Parts: sequence; structure tokens; C-alpha cells
Amino acid sequence: MHAGQADPWGLGRYGRVLRRRWIVLLVCAALGAGIGGAYAALRPSTATAAAMVNLNVISQDPFDLQREPSGLIDAQTEVQTVRSSEVVARAAEKLESTTPAEIRDGLRAEVYPDATVLRLTYTAGSVEEAVAGADRIAEEFLAYRGSLARQRVANAVEQLSRRRDLLRDDVLAATREIADAPAGSRMAGAAAQERDILDSEIEELLLRIGELSAIETTGGTVITNAGDIGATTGRPPALLVAGGLLAGLLLGLVLAFARDALDGRVRDEDDVLVSGAGPVLARLPQDLRLPTRGAVQDALLRVWQFLDQAPPADAPDGGPHRVLAVLDTAGRDDAEAGAPSLGAALTVAAAGLGGDAELVLVGVTQQRMRALGAELQLHQEDDARAGSPAGSTGAAGTVAYRSTRHPELRVCWFDPQGGEAAALARFGEALAQRGAPATRTVVCLGPAAGTAGRMLAARLADAVLVVARTGRTRRTALAALVSDVVAVDGRVLGAVDLRGRTRPERDHALDRRDEPVDTTPGPAGQPSSPESSDPVGTRA
Repeated sequence: MHAGQADPWGLGRYGRVLRRRWIVLLVCAALGAGIGGAYAALRPSTATAAAMVNLNVISQDPFDLQREPSGLIDAQTEVQTVRSSEVVARAAEKLESTTPAEIRDGLRAEVYPDATVLRLTYTAGSVEEAVAGADRIAEEFLAYRGSLARQRVANAVEQLSRRRDLLRDDVLAATREIADAPAGSRMAGAAAQERDILDSEIEELLLRIGELSAIETTGGTVITNAGDIGATTGRPPALLVAGGLLAGLLLGLVLAFARDALDGRVRDEDDVLVSGAGPVLARLPQDLRLPTRGAVQDALLRVWQFLDQAPPADAPDGGPHRVLAVLDTAGRDDAEAGAPSLGAALTVAAAGLGGDAELVLVGVTQQRMRALGAELQLHQEDDARAGSPAGSTGAAGTVAYRSTRHPELRVCWFDPQGGEAAALARFGEALAQRGAPATRTVVCLGPAAGTAGRMLAARLADAVLVVARTGRTRRTALAALVSDVVAVDGRVLGAVDLRGRTRPERDHALDRRDEPVDTTPGPAGQPSSPESSDPVGTRA
């Protein structure tokens, strides 16, 4: 397994997820801003006005002068008084077009701490209604509070007056006792003393009645009218749009990471590194055309340079022969499973480096072989039934070809028609018993090879080149393939990223329509082109 692997939980991964899922962020942000703008446009218009009221201190003990005025105000009582049925009903009656329920819904009140100031706000459908409602509620609240204070004072004065009247009657009775008793007698002295006490109580009651009568019972004063402060018209539309945008971005972040976790497909090189198949040695088009040129040819040569720098798995002294197994993560139903075009391109590039090159195909279908034979101009060798990559005697169902376009290139095809087990058996025997392998050998396995074939190829090859397809290969499948290689002590050279979609076979045929076809018969009298002679359909 490659030593350099990306940290799956590093900060860089979060940035990569956001970069490749930016469309999710953009869509969610646009939806959030759109919803915020739509709400700002469609919501009912509202306005809020406020009035400031100073509360007069009206306590049950108006003679207590040792406490601060704010300490004699019960904030919760005052707030509930503002919202009382009496105040709301009076205000609704004066406003006419507003019901008590509407006033109570739009009314808010609070008493400032350590102060006797009450702030009440009223929300209505327009600025005029909000200002008029706040001012009217403040007036009715003070009027109702003053009426309660006057009633409380009147009740207290009434009780003290009754007590005063009773004491006066007692004073008259004591005066009569003094007049009827002998002058200087003990009875006259007691009556005189009682009358003095009653006179003192009467004076105290009169003093209290005077103090009660002096209490301010107006309830309070309006410090600032709602019209002076003005009204605010709800939340600004820009604030609603910004709030929707922020909410959309947060939702987009959650959906982006959830989408990335549920997707499970390879999206970049870091996903390949995390699975252990990295580094990515080349990025090639899915539909490779032979012969390759330019950047594609350079990328293929780079793969061989990586392999040449590593010692062979079976020759620690650095032998000249190199076997590269190309293992694909595609499933059995994928038409490009096994990547025979990639294997052919790698073999052609190896042939250009000097020496002979061999392409071993296991489990590749006849249809793919015909297309490959036309591209490479293949014809069967004299020993067409040679069953090994080196030309040694093999089992039936194995066909060897030589390219007329690249004479140093040889192709050995293990026909999958005999079944997966038979193809694997012939493949293992051919690789294990080869006597004179080519300088560079590329082994490609089709879907028929399965896990057992991949493990066998990884064990016998010098290195494994993993084929991944951006946007199609599952990360779990890539990690499973690497696990199979490591299980047999194989070495992962790196990965090739194939991008794009393949063209149908008929498009390949159209591209080859004007190409010359070699019709010279082979040494055994067989036509040179697999497509014209259908050699892949020949059986022993």
C-alpha cells in the first residue's frame, strides 16, 4: 500500500467537500435568499409605536417615606394592569375600528429596573394606527390607574372619618360625665383624662385624613408620546433576505456533507489516496484511441518510469522483466471492465521503450477483442494455440496474436467462454510457468476474473496499477481491491484515473472506416485481422 495517504478527517477534506459540492451550497443559499425575499414581499405590513409613561407611586402604605419610589412599584402588577380588560376595553372603544383582542395581541409593556418608567409598545397594520393605539392605551392606562388610586384613597378616608365620628361621640359623652360629676371629684378627673386621650386620637385621625387627601391620584404622566418617538415598520427586507441566505448556507453545509457521505464515489485524488490506491499516476480519457500521442503518451510512459524505479517482486537483483497487472474496479455489468484499451495503450507505450512487449487479456469478451484487433492490426501467430504469454504450450481457448502495426507487440487472449474457473486456471498456469517472458508485460483482467483472479494477478505481477473512474468508482470498491492486493503481499504502484464516457462500438468502427486493413494472410494461412477473420471465435 502506498505510504502517502490523505487524512480522511483533516481540514483539507472539509474544504474539498465544499469545493466539489459547491452547487449544493449555491442552490441552498439561493433558495434561502429567495424564500426570505418572498416572505418580505408577501408578509402583512406592520408598524410598531412606543410611548413612555412615568408612574406615580401609589402604595397601600402611603406614609412610608423610608423606601425609594421604584421600590414601591410592582413591575408585574403594572404590566398586567396595562393589559387588563378594563384598559383594553376603554382603548378599543375610543379607537373604534379595533377590537380588544387585536389590542391585546399587539400590546407589549415593561417597567425599567430601578425606575418608575413604563414603556409600552403597540403593533398595528399602519404607522398611524400604531401611534394612535400606543397613545390611547397610555392615556387609558393612566386614567384607570388614577381611578384605582382615588378609589383606594376614598376608601381609606371613609374608614378614618367613621372612626373620627365615633371618637367625637365618645368626647361628648366624656364631657357630659364631667359636667354631671361633683367638681374636683375622682369621677370628674377620670372623665377629663379620657376626653384628653380621645382628643389626641381625633387630631391624629384628622392628620391622616389630610395626608390621604394630599396624595397624587392622577396615576402618572406621559413622558413621551408615541408620535414624538415615531414608529418602526417591522424587519427591513434586506435583513430578511440576509437571514434567509445565512439559513440556506447552513442547510447547504449539512446537505453537502450528507450528500458526500452517501455518495461514496471517487471524486478526486484524495479519495484515491485514502483508499490506499494512490498516487494517481495519470489521468486519461475513458475512450483511448490507438496510437496515443501527446499528453496521453507522456502519461503512459510515466507509469512505466514508476515501475522501472521499483525492484521486481520476483527478482530482487533487478532483472530486466517487468509484469504490470491492471486491475479494474468496474463491476461485471460494466462494458469497459478490465480496461483492455488502457492495457493496449500501456503495452504499445512499453514497445516504444525498446524490447518486446506483451499484453495478456483474461476474461475480455470477443466483441472487445475484435475492436482491439482492428486498432492494433492483430493476426494470429503460427503457434496460435500457445497458451502462455511466453509462447509455451497452453490449454485450449488461448489465442496469441502479433501486431503488424507494432511488430514488437504480442497479445495473448484467454477466452472466457470456457467459464471463469477455466480462464483463471489457464491464466495462472501461463504466468507461473512462463519460460521467456517479454521485457514488459501488461496483464488486464475482465469481469470474469473476479476477486480470485485479481489476487492471483497481484501475487504474480511485479506491481499493480489500479484503474479508477472519477464519478463512477465507489470508494468502498477501490478499498476492497487494494485489500485483495495487500492480502497476497502485492504492491500497488498507483492508480490511473479514467474520465469521460465511452463511445459505442459503432463509433469506433466509423473512426476506423478509412483506415487501411492488412489483408495479407498469416503464416498459417489465416487472415491477419481478427475483425475480418473472427479468430476469437476459433476453437481447438
